[in-house]
Amino acid sequence: MTEQLLAYLLDDLSPADRATIETRLETDPAWRQEFERLRECLSGGNDPEDCGCAELAIAEPQPPADLVQRTCSLVESGEFSLRELMCDPPRTGHHWRLADFAVAAGVFLAIAAVTSPGLLQSREASRRAICANKLRALGTEFVAYAERNNRQLPPIALGQNAGMYAVALADQCGMDRELFAELLSCPATQLGEDVANGRVRLRVPTQADLLRAHGPVLIALRQRMGGSYAYRFGYFDPQGELHHVRFVGSDSMPVLADAPAVTQAFRSTPHGPCGQNVLYQSMSVRFVAGCQAPNGDELFLNLAGQHAAGLNRDDLVLGRSEFEPLGTIFPVGDE
Repeated sequence: MTEQLLAYLLDDLSPADRATIETRLETDPAWRQEFERLRECLSGGNDPEDCGCAELAIAEPQPPADLVQRTCSLVESGEFSLRELMCDPPRTGHHWRLADFAVAAGVFLAIAAVTSPGLLQSREASRRAICANKLRALGTEFVAYAERNNRQLPPIALGQNAGMYAVALADQCGMDRELFAELLSCPATQLGEDVANGRVRLRVPTQADLLRAHGPVLIALRQRMGGSYAYRFGYFDPQGELHHVRFVGSDSMPVLADAPAVTQAFRSTPHGPCGQNVLYQSMSVRFVAGCQAPNGDELFLNLAGQHAAGLNRDDLVLGRSEFEPLGTIFPVGDE
């Protein structure tokens, strides 16, 4: 709760996540109490020790009583220089003294001490928590899909890309596609940042959209339709037949995870060097440090070291949205 509220106060959430927090603030007294406490702490309205931040306490000299007012007036004006602050009278009629600057410097140093690395770590923890919550929400859609389809998860056939899982869930589970697209965006990824800043519009295409699209347009759809996540391919048997994955509710079989970067090693980097949230068939979400499942199996590479479908039923591989079971990407054709 504290991490999410900090992200809210720092304006580090998507519109959908902000709306979720605001709903909690309206309905949950505990959330409102913690929100007010954190807001007071960040604004300096409480004693630092009351906020659990005793290191923020600043010894003498005490700042002038009107220091905040004078600072805000100057910042709002947008027209000042260091020389003006030190030598010329501000609009309040008072002069800035060297002691004023000493106090202000102390305040900024205290803020820097808190925000680096503590606040940055809190920001990362908040993003990781948001991403994990989105994976859990997607997990409920996988369960609904499996109940409708004889305990099968969305299949990825030869020639299809891994991101087709999102199309299958959206088609069968009835969730509004715009809301569904919100779940596909992890704020810790570049795609998540682009979506939050309005540089990219993430959408889940329909089957008709895919049939109409060609060349670069189709490539763009395939790259983004799976969002920030990698979905499990099937596996090949010794005869080379591709098999799909049954839903058995296993706590050790991954279904979805933060997608890896397209490199030779295919490592996931949104939450640090090779660390990712992983959704399992049990619909639990756990953070996995490193690039291996608990049984030692590589999450994003098969036994042959390929970002492709597994080579047996125990060879679990999670594929980026644009990749196919054979480890290929749909070629750009003519429009």
